[in-house]
Order: sequence, then structure tokens, then C-alpha cells
Amino acid sequence: MRHRKRRGAQRPSPEGLVVVGWHLGLAEKQRHGQVAHFLEQDEYCSLCELPMIIVGDFNDWRDTLEKAYFRDHGFRQITKPLKRFRSFPAYLPMGSLDKAFCKGNIFIHEARIIRRKLTRAASDHLPLVIDFHLKKLDDV
Repeated sequence: MRHRKRRGAQRPSPEGLVVVGWHLGLAEKQRHGQVAHFLEQDEYCSLCELPMIIVGDFNDWRDTLEKAYFRDHGFRQITKPLKRFRSFPAYLPMGSLDKAFCKGNIFIHEARIIRRKLTRAASDHLPLVIDFHLKKLDDV
């Protein structure tokens, strides 16, 4: 597999919230392996009780990862319905490749794709913006 790009995940974690940003591989089998590997890590398991958002380029054209992994781990997909979150290619968005999932006491106020001339020129993907806040435990 030398011809494939190395992939990773970034995880900045302010107190009480875990945010993971990643860019998954192009092949479906590879993506499934990457998600399974992440969710099986001891580091993930030690954080799984905290509210968490996972966001990035999932390259999941067929939207198979939600049912295969995320739902079973208590995540809900923020970027649904898919037709509202078409982000690729930026010049004529047809695919919903940029996705977000969350779990825990997170309230999603709004999630949207930004469709402007500048955003179409800036990248081959349109940006995804999520406005959220943590709920107090008694609000859950």
C-alpha cells in the first residue's frame, strides 16, 4: 500500500469536549478499516464518555460509515439529509463527502455548507460550518 497517502486524525480537546478532525482514505475498505481502528484505540475508549464531534473529509460517497460504525458507538450524524450537505467538487457539488458526527450532550444549533464564489475557489471542497454548544447535564 505504498501508493496510498498516509492518513491521520487531529484531536484538540478542550476540557470536557473531544473534537476529532480527519481525512479518510479513498477506498471504501480502507475507510472502514480506519474508522474501526480509531474506535478500537485505548485512547478513544478512555475519552468515549466525553461529548465528542468527529468532522472532516470522510470520502464516504455511499454513506456507509454511519450504519457500520458510528450508530453502534452512540454517534448521530449532523450532516443529514445528505442532499443539504453536498460539498464536493466545490465548483459543482454533487457528493456529500464532508461529514460530521457527534455524541453526548451536544446541541447542534445549525450545520451548513458555505456556497460562495470565494469558497468555491479556495478548495476542491466547500466548507462545512457547525454552530453547536454543550448542554448542561440537567438539560440532557
